[in-house]
Amino acid sequence: MLGSYSRLIPLLLLRCACLFTQSESVESRIAVAGLTPEEVRSFVARLQTAVVHHDSGTICTMVAYPISTKGPGRIRTASACRQNYARIFNERVTRAVLSQTFEQLFANWQGVMIGNGEVWISGVCRDKKCAAYDVRIIAVNN
Repeated sequence: MLGSYSRLIPLLLLRCACLFTQSESVESRIAVAGLTPEEVRSFVARLQTAVVHHDSGTICTMVAYPISTKGPGRIRTASACRQNYARIFNERVTRAVLSQTFEQLFANWQGVMIGNGEVWISGVCRDKKCAAYDVRIIAVNN
């Protein structure tokens, strides 16, 4: 049965490999995540500015709750985020955020990755209909 498809498999594999190369434009990579380049660029710039200024208040409003972290565990509110800010957004995470360039962002159907997966962002629906969404931090791998 596989014999009739054996010529197609290498072509399909080549096609799939080409879809995920870095030579692909950042705009098309971000589109896979269901976001626009403008909103991602704005969000990342705002996050980087907040990290530079150690603005835990702003950063914690950019998070979708609840969020699981390795350090303090499950964080349910912005207040708990601010209380545990140094453990959540530790040096490794903040370094990844600050060194991230827009052009080097990776994205897939789950969201947009900052660094080597230290932070993930995505659109989070405002309601059950999901007619509108906000870009939020959905994961911090500290």
